[in-house]
Amino acid sequence: MASKENIDVNSLPKGLTQKELLKQPELKKINSWFTWAGVVQILTGLMNMGMIGQQAAQLEQSGYKLNSGVMALFSGLFLFLVVTGILLLVMRSTAMAYVVGISAIAVAIYAVSHGGTVGVGIVAAVLAIAGATKLQKVWREYQAVQ
Repeated sequence: MASKENIDVNSLPKGLTQKELLKQPELKKINSWFTWAGVVQILTGLMNMGMIGQQAAQLEQSGYKLNSGVMALFSGLFLFLVVTGILLLVMRSTAMAYVVGISAIAVAIYAVSHGGTVGVGIVAAVLAIAGATKLQKVWREYQAVQ
């Protein structure tokens, strides 16, 4: 069986794909890293979409002219966060986890460089990258015993 961090890859069924390996009960904890990363990524994208909408309404009420191109760019970026979160939940792959991690880090860097804060999106990056790293380690060990 699996201990807290070490997984006995010899006890796992032979011939599994990486996605099938992740579904094994022994990898439940690693699987949950992907679940939470996807959920946080989705929520971050949705919260940011709401925030950009509020800011647009406030600017309009104040008499400022909105730059629709900039608003569309940010809306697209936040939609991208939602889509990548959903894809991570569906695909459960290390590649998608890295996409989530890198995009969350990029948004955090942009926010900080423009006077904002890191926000909760960075949690998605940490969860996704940690889960991907752990899965890759188990996958390499599993392939070595096949």
